[in-house]
Amino acid sequence: MKFSTTFFLLILVSRKAIVESRSITTRREKTESVQGYDSSVLRESMQLNTIEAASKSNFHAHKKPTKKIRSYSSYIFKVLKQVHPDTGISKKAMSIMNTFINDIFDRLASEAGKLVTYNKKATLSPREIQTAVRLMLPGKLAKHSVSEGTNAVTKFSYKGNAGLIFPVHIVASHLRARKYATHIAAEATVYLTAVLEYICAEILELAGNAARDNKKSRIVPRHIILAVKNDPELNSLLGRVKISPLTKITKEND
Repeated sequence: MKFSTTFFLLILVSRKAIVESRSITTRREKTESVQGYDSSVLRESMQLNTIEAASKSNFHAHKKPTKKIRSYSSYIFKVLKQVHPDTGISKKAMSIMNTFINDIFDRLASEAGKLVTYNKKATLSPREIQTAVRLMLPGKLAKHSVSEGTNAVTKFSYKGNAGLIFPVHIVASHLRARKYATHIAAEATVYLTAVLEYICAEILELAGNAARDNKKSRIVPRHIILAVKNDPELNSLLGRVKISPLTKITKEND
């Protein structure tokens, strides 16, 4: 009887051990499967992040660099208020004026840069700007521009301030960005800024007169085109400047 009881207990213990071992193995299998799933998910997410990063880098690599547009709009408006205090200007007319000023800047600065290279110099000085003005601007426009530039440089030399409305520091930054010369003299920047301001004032004065003749209180593109076409020197200087096709000049009330 004792033998049968002992044998029965051994069978129960062995069964319990087998059940526990099976439960332990199933738990291990579950944890391994979960860990494998987590590792696979982590691997897939890392691959997706790598692909996204590569696509972004390729997008930025192939993205065209945006060209910054030089805007003198606020300074053009200040010059207008000096020439015609009671006259306004439309947005499209302001865009045309900005195009004109940028075109004159590019022409004069390019010519001055060529003169620096031709003379084998490293510094862009007022002499090169003055020569470029005499070469590029016609007749009395060149004469008055040289006078304005010389006066501005003289004021700048004695007072440290040229007394200009147009921004000298912005013109200097554009000259340095285009690398027309290794070094840009401060007097050269003042000279070029004075020339740009003078030409701007001339155009605005004639455009304001055209607006007044047409009994308008605001300058529109038509008035600027009339001012340029009716002045032989301005027409020879700016007659071939391309204006944006979005700017309509035929309507009187733009």
